[in-house]
Amino acid sequence: MNVSTLHTVTEDLAGLLSEVTPGDLGLPIFGTGEDVGDLYLSLVQQTLAAAAALAGPANAGDTWPELRSRADLAAVDVSGTCGLDVGYRESARVLLAAFAAAELPDEIITARYEEQLATTVLRTWDLGEALGLPYQPDAAIARRVLRHLTAILEPAQGAGRK
Repeated sequence: MNVSTLHTVTEDLAGLLSEVTPGDLGLPIFGTGEDVGDLYLSLVQQTLAAAAALAGPANAGDTWPELRSRADLAAVDVSGTCGLDVGYRESARVLLAAFAAAELPDEIITARYEEQLATTVLRTWDLGEALGLPYQPDAAIARRVLRHLTAILEPAQGAGRK
C-alpha cells in the first residue's frame, strides 16, 4: 500500500511536536479536556494500537518511546524543546510499516487508512491551535479528509431526521 499521504501528515504532526517546550505541555486542547502532554501520550498510544490492529501485536513490537507517561514528561529538561517529535516519529514509522505490510482485505485497510489520515490531520490541527501555530494541510489532503468525514457523518445525520 502506498502510505505517502499518511507519511506527509505524520511529518506535519511531528513538526509541530518538535516545537513543544516543557512550558507548553499543560496548554489545553480545545474541547477535549486534554492538554498538550495528554495529546502526545494519546497520539503515541493510538498510533501503536492502530499498528498492532493491522500487523498483530507481535509484529508491532514494543516501541513505546522514552517519554511514555506524565511523570516522564514532567522530568523533561526545561531548557529547550521536549523532543516529542522523536517518540511520535517512531510510533508513526511502526504504523506506516504496518499499513505497507498489512494482509487484510483491501476495503478494511483502506477504511483504516482513511480514518488514520483524518485523525492525524485533526489532531495536528488541535495541536497547532493549542500552540498558536496555525496548521493548514495540503488542499488535496484536506479535501480527502473532508470527503471521508462527510461520508461518516451523512448517514448518522440522516438517521436522526426520521
